[in-house]
Amino acid sequence: GPMFVPGSTGNVQDLLFVQGMTLFVQRFDVARAALVGEPERVADQVGSSGGSGLFSASATGLLVFVTPPTIERQLTWIDRNGNLGDRVGPVIRVLRSIKIAPDGKRAMVGMFPQERPVNDDNLNVLPFDGRPVAPFATDEEVESSPMWSMDGTKVTYLRGLPGAVAQIVQRPIDGGPFVVLASISGLTPIADSSQDGRFCLLAKPGGGRGLYVIRTMGSKRDPEPLIEDSANTALPKFSPDGRWIAYVSNESSKNELYVRRFDVSPDGTPSSPQAGRKLVSNGGVRGLIRWRRDGRELTYMSADGKMMAVDVTPGPAMTIGKPHSLFTFPEAYLRANRINAGEADMAPDGSRWLIAMPPESARV
Repeated sequence: GPMFVPGSTGNVQDLLFVQGMTLFVQRFDVARAALVGEPERVADQVGSSGGSGLFSASATGLLVFVTPPTIERQLTWIDRNGNLGDRVGPVIRVLRSIKIAPDGKRAMVGMFPQERPVNDDNLNVLPFDGRPVAPFATDEEVESSPMWSMDGTKVTYLRGLPGAVAQIVQRPIDGGPFVVLASISGLTPIADSSQDGRFCLLAKPGGGRGLYVIRTMGSKRDPEPLIEDSANTALPKFSPDGRWIAYVSNESSKNELYVRRFDVSPDGTPSSPQAGRKLVSNGGVRGLIRWRRDGRELTYMSADGKMMAVDVTPGPAMTIGKPHSLFTFPEAYLRANRINAGEADMAPDGSRWLIAMPPESARV
C-alpha cells in the first residue's frame, strides 16, 4: 500500500502510492490527515499484488519496484525440431485457451475482449490463412473450454457466470442457437470430450479430488465420478479411439502421466478401472497432454520444459514405448509459464504445435 518516503519528517511528508500501474508521490499533511497539492508521477509500469503496489524506497533516495508480468501472447508455430515458425493472428491481451480444429486450418481461441474487463471470456475463430479473428460466442456469459466435434461442424463449450450453475452447450460453427447438453455447479472447465461427443471429462465440480465424466446423450446427464483417488488427478485426455484416458496424477509425490481404460457398459454407463493402468512418463510432467490424431503417439511437456513423445500401439491392449525428447521449449516461453505448461495445442497430424509466446517486445 501507500508508504511515506523514509527520512521524511515534520508535519508535511512525502507519500508514495500506486494508481493503476503508475507510482506517484504527493505531499501529505500528517496533522490534518490530508493530501496537499497535486501528485507527481514517479514511475510507470509498476506491478501490484492483492491491491498493494510492489515498490520500496530508502532514505538515500533509492527506489525499487517490480514491473507487472506480461500477459499478452502471440500465437506462434513450433515444429518437432523446436524451430519457431510463422506467427498466427494478432497479439492477444489475455489468452485462455487454444483448440485447433480437426482439419488443422483454424482454431477456437478463448480470450478476454479488449474493451471489457476480466472474467468475461469469449470464444473466437482464428483462421490460419491470414483472415481476421471472427467472434463465435461473445455474449455476457463466460464462454470457455471449447471442444470441436470430430467433423469440425460443431463446438461444445462451457457457458455461465461465476457462482452460478453453468451449462455445457453445443453450437454449429457456422452460427445459430446453441443446444444445452448438461448443467454443472460452477464454471468447472471441460478438460476433454470424446471423439463421438458422448462424454465430457472434468475435475470434480465445486472442487476436490478425482475426475468426473458427464454424458451428453440420454436421460442421465449429471456429473459422475470416474476416477476417485486420494491423489490429485488432472488434465485428462481421451485417446482418439475412445478406449483410453491419459491423465496426470501426483500419487508418486510428483506429477506423472498415466493411461487407463475407458469402458462403456451396454446401458451406456462409463467407467475407468484401475486394472491395466500404465505409467507413461518417468521424470515429471507439466502438462500439454495430447494424442496424435491416429492414436499412435502421445506427447506431453516434461517437468524440465521438454516436449516428450511416446510411441503407442492403439487398441484394446495398448502398448506404450519409452518417452523420448523432441525439443526444449523456447526460454521466453518457459519464463512466461514458470508454474504450468502455458497455452498451446498440437496440430492433428502431430507435425507442429501452436504455442502462446510472449510478444518480442516483452522478451528479456
